[in-house]
Amino acid sequence: MKEGYIQLKISEFNDKIIQLEQLLAMEEQKLRLVQEKVGEYKEVIKKLQDIQEFKNQALAEVRKENEALMKQQIEQVTQRLSGVLKQLTENKADKINETVRILKEREDEIARQAELLQQQAKQLAFLFEHNDILMMKLANRRILTEHDVIEMQRRAKKKAEETE
Repeated sequence: MKEGYIQLKISEFNDKIIQLEQLLAMEEQKLRLVQEKVGEYKEVIKKLQDIQEFKNQALAEVRKENEALMKQQIEQVTQRLSGVLKQLTENKADKINETVRILKEREDEIARQAELLQQQAKQLAFLFEHNDILMMKLANRRILTEHDVIEMQRRAKKKAEETE
C-alpha cells in the first residue's frame, strides 16, 4: 500500500516537473523575445536566468531524491518478496516430502500385498494341482467314477462364479 502511494506521489511530482519544464520553456522563449526588443531589461533577464539555473538545480535534486526513494522501495519490496517466496518454497517442499513419504509407504504396502498375493496364487495352484491328482487317484481306485469327478468340477465352478 505504501509503495503504491509513494509511486503515485512520484508520478505526480514527475507530472509537475514536466509542466514546470513546459512553462519554463515558454518563458525562455518570451525572454528571448524581450531581450531582442528591450535591451534595458538586462538585469531582469539576468535574474530570470538565475531563476532558471536554480530551477534546473532543484529539478536535478528532486530527480536524485526520487531515484533514491524508488531504489529504496524496490529494495524493500524485493526483500519482502524474497522472504515470502522462500517461505512458500519451503512449505511446498515440505508438502512434497510428506507426499513422497506417503507414496513410499503405499508403495511398500502394495509390494507386501503383491508378495502375499503371489504366495496365495502359488498356494492355490498347489491346491488345484493337488485336487486334480486326488480326483485322478480316487477315479483310478474306482472310489469315484469319472462322471462324479466331472460333476464335482462343474458344481465347484458354478459355486465359484456365484461368489464372484
